[in-house]
Parts: sequence; C-alpha cells; structure tokens
Amino acid sequence: MDASGRSNILILGSTDDDPDHPGNTLTDTIMVVSLDQKKKEAAMFSLPRDLWVKYGQACNSGYEGKLNGYFYCVNGGDKKSDEQERLKATQKFIGDIVGLDIQYGVHVNSVVVRDAVDAVGGVDVEIKSSHPDGILDRNFDGQCKYKCYWVKYSNGVHHLDRAHAMYLTMARGSHAPTYGINDNFGREQNQQSVIMALQKKATSSGTLSNPAAVSSLIDSVGNNLRTNFESSEIQTLISL
Repeated sequence: MDASGRSNILILGSTDDDPDHPGNTLTDTIMVVSLDQKKKEAAMFSLPRDLWVKYGQACNSGYEGKLNGYFYCVNGGDKKSDEQERLKATQKFIGDIVGLDIQYGVHVNSVVVRDAVDAVGGVDVEIKSSHPDGILDRNFDGQCKYKCYWVKYSNGVHHLDRAHAMYLTMARGSHAPTYGINDNFGREQNQQSVIMALQKKATSSGTLSNPAAVSSLIDSVGNNLRTNFESSEIQTLISL
C-alpha cells in the first residue's frame, strides 16, 4: 500500500500476440486501478495513449513522443527479466506523471481479454454514448465478411461473447461511417465498461473468486499475461 493506504496497479494493453498487427509493441491501453483494501473500494482511470511525454532516453521516435511508445523503449528484449524491467520502469514513469506510487504492473494482450470473458461465459456491457443511436464502428466488419455490423450497439446493456468484447475494446471510430465513439477517449470508456462488466460477472458467478479457476485461467493465457505480483499475493488479490 502507499501512504494513503491504497494499492495501485498499472495495466498496460498491447497487441503483441499478433506480430502482423501494425504497432503491436505499443501500449495503446494504459490504465491505473487503485484499491483501498480496508474500504473495499476501487478507482480506475485511463491515460491517453497519445499523451506527449519526454522519455528521458533515446527511443525510436527520439527523446520525446507518445506515451504508448515508452514501454518497449525501456528495452526490446524477450526474456522474462526484460519484461519485468519494462514493467517496473513504466510504473515509475507513469507514477511520476500522475503523482502516484504504483506498486504493481500488469501487461496483457487481446488473448487475455478473450480468455477472461470466455471464463465467465460472456459479459453484460452497458453502452453509454452521447449519440442517440449508440455506437457504430465499421472497421471490424471483415470478421463476418462484411455481411454484418460487428461493432454496432444501441445505448443500454448488451451481452457480448469473447470476440465481440475484444473488438469493442479496440474500436475507436477511426474509419467512416461511424458514430458514437470519440476516438481514443471513447475506446477508453468502452474498455473500462468491459472491465467493470467482467468484474461484476466474475463475482456473481464465482468464477474468478475461485483460486483454482483463477490459477487455471492464468495458466491458459500463459505468456499473454505478465505481472510482477508475487505468487503469495495472488490469493489476497483474488479476495479483493
């Protein structure tokens, strides 16, 4: 815990599970989750991936650039120790930006999103858009050979399977025709909605409150979920 009694966790999301994805080393999802263990409260906020920062070292884009480029600027190695170094350095870097002592880091990719949603049998996500028709993003319609709208939802609650939940977290309305998603800010809101839906479903179904089920889920995602939580801390994390 920090001086305020909170446990702060940095969550980074990339698409490094897909080597053909452009920019697959960029952490386009950057979140901080802050837990108060005594009050059993959680706070969550996202940082814009395009936030312009000074890296403090030479990176591919120079000595400054977008926040999403910092993680793999730390090092480009593929060993477990390299990943741990990246997590620790990024925790400190982002902690300095937001004024928090961030004790933990988690790095996930799209495999983790799909498997986590699958583990609880899908999630009920609330769409809250300022557009009266909800949201539309045509960028992923190739999944159904352009015979459907892959990301099209009215405002309200929708039950999503693993694939639809994942693409909702990726949608940012970058290709016309589109409505209801305000670029990366809209994407961040939808990502938070999926996380809250996952937490609600997990605690109600008991799936993720079962240590054995969580261990199985972590094993199934393998190298797609990387963290610096100690094994002895996992049970406490599950109970929270």
